[in-house]
Amino acid sequence: MHTRIVIFGMLVLSLWPQGICAQSQALLSRELKKLNSDFTYHGKPVHPRAIKDLTSWVADSLPGPIAVDVAGTFDSNRYFGDYKVQEDGRVFVDLKQDYLDDIGWFAYRRIGRLANGLHVVRTYDNGGGTGVFQSLLLIECLIEFEYRDDGRRKSILVMRRRGEFGLGDRYSGKISIDSRQNRITAAPDGRNLEKPLTIQIRN
Repeated sequence: MHTRIVIFGMLVLSLWPQGICAQSQALLSRELKKLNSDFTYHGKPVHPRAIKDLTSWVADSLPGPIAVDVAGTFDSNRYFGDYKVQEDGRVFVDLKQDYLDDIGWFAYRRIGRLANGLHVVRTYDNGGGTGVFQSLLLIECLIEFEYRDDGRRKSILVMRRRGEFGLGDRYSGKISIDSRQNRITAAPDGRNLEKPLTIQIRN
């Protein structure tokens, strides 16, 4: 009897990591589905400062970070600060909050999602002056992995930058997307664009 209990215990212990891994994978899959559906995580819009990290600086021609661990953007020390959804649908953060020690503000609005799975996000970046520099950011949400200290893989939910297109300072035109054709069109505004800008995404 004692031998049977020991063998059963060893079997349970051997299967336990696999069971935990399966549960974790199922949870990530549900979180990914929700993120792709309405661009929220744990019931809240994705933190604007995480989106800001995926954008290029106005003075730079190349981006910095190109991916963010979504779990790390929620209730964390790195991505803290109050933010809100404005009446026009923009997710807004005031970077002048006392404990952020920054200037200006940042906001984004998800325009939609293309047939290839990419989210089209319009960003608004104010550095403290009168300028509001805008861009179209392409984001893919997916499950990737990183290595733990025991050498095993750990699945993580990631937002990955897939491209960015500048719209200029205080662009006031309309953005439209043809999801089926993976096409994005920025209408002329008389200030930054004199004619429509069409971006055809090719897989």
